[in-house]
Amino acid sequence: MKKDYILVGSLIFISVLLLILFNVGKEKADYAYVYIEDKLEYKIDLSNNKEYEILDGKMTLIVKDKKIGVKNSKCHDHTCEHMGMTNSSAKSIICAYYKVVIKLSNDSDVDIII
Repeated sequence: MKKDYILVGSLIFISVLLLILFNVGKEKADYAYVYIEDKLEYKIDLSNNKEYEILDGKMTLIVKDKKIGVKNSKCHDHTCEHMGMTNSSAKSIICAYYKVVIKLSNDSDVDIII
């Protein structure tokens, strides 16, 4: 009987722990920060549905329903396009070919670049 309580308590503890772990970093971002060659070039408000041409038209970013993604890119492997749309501050979009990194965050988040 005592072992049953220990087993049930352990299962509840593990379930709560897994629930917390899977929800960490899933904060919905308000802004996307676009870095090109480690320099901040754009701060994009995710509340405005819009397309953005960057790199002289070599890449198109799309903002729709508070999510951002790469619509098309003239790089050779198109990995950035396949990363999909995101609004999670835990996920960045990266195009290694053009050295573009899109980080998502809220204005209240602190980001230090050294």
